[in-house]
Amino acid sequence: MKRLAAWAIWVVLFAALYACVDLERNQPKELIEKERMALLLADIHLAESAARLQTLPPKYSSDPDRWFAEILEYHNTDSSAFRASYLWYSEDPSLMLELYEVVADCLQVNLEAPEINEN
Repeated sequence: MKRLAAWAIWVVLFAALYACVDLERNQPKELIEKERMALLLADIHLAESAARLQTLPPKYSSDPDRWFAEILEYHNTDSSAFRASYLWYSEDPSLMLELYEVVADCLQVNLEAPEINEN
C-alpha cells in the first residue's frame, strides 16, 4: 500500500511539474505571424459574409473557392500555410482570443470606413 501511495505521489508531482513548465509548442515552418494572420482572417470573414449575402462578384459565384485562393494569394501565402497556422493558433485559446481581437478591430475599421461611390 505504501508503494502505491509513493507511486501516486510521484505521478501527481510529475504531472504538476509538467503543467507548470511552459513548453514551446512546435511551430509550423510556415507559421503566419499574428498580425498578418489577423488581416488574412478578416478578409476571409468579409468574403464569407459577402458569399452568404450573395454579394460576391459574378466571377466567384461559379467557383466558390476562387475567392479563398485569391485572398491567400493577396496575402502571399498558400492553403497549407494557412491551415497549419490556424491549427497552431487554435491550440492555445488565449492566443486565438488575442488573434480574434485584432480581427474584430480590422472588421470594425472596415465597418466605419466611408463607402466609395463609384459613379
